[in-house]
Amino acid sequence: DIQKDEASNLSLSPEEAGLLQSVRTLDGSGGFPMFINGRAGSGKSTLLQYVFADYFRAWLEHLHPEAGAHESVPLYLAASHELLKNAKSHVKGLLTFNANQLLQRQPITDEQGSLLSHAFCTPEEYFLRILREKGRELSPANRVTYPRFRQMWGDHCGKIPNARRDFGPQLSWH
Repeated sequence: DIQKDEASNLSLSPEEAGLLQSVRTLDGSGGFPMFINGRAGSGKSTLLQYVFADYFRAWLEHLHPEAGAHESVPLYLAASHELLKNAKSHVKGLLTFNANQLLQRQPITDEQGSLLSHAFCTPEEYFLRILREKGRELSPANRVTYPRFRQMWGDHCGKIPNARRDFGPQLSWH
């Protein structure tokens, strides 16, 4: 199963393994705050997924039995659903089939897998979840996307002399 599962077969460079080990220490000398920088394909996401798997496992062992587990579940935010899908797959693989996890602990249960799924969302989904929990809703009709913003910007600011050059819709959006 370990060899078949690509998600749990993520390899780390010696530098990444050292950094991961530094954040695993609990004596205050850990590697936080941590800034992960690198080119595409350099292993940034892999390292983050190892760290998140560790923290999710620690949460399961120490905090999950408390009431309100869904409210305290660790949070993994990503900008797109595709990034979330890949990250969730990799983290679940690390928690289920990774050799280090299997040597030390039992793989996650179906219930724990459900909690893991609850941990992954986009920032927009997270904010909407918070609003729902507070008994409030946000109408999709009120959502301002970039194309809608550009139209509104043009209607409001487009007639101002030099506006496009000095603070166009793209700069205003940011």
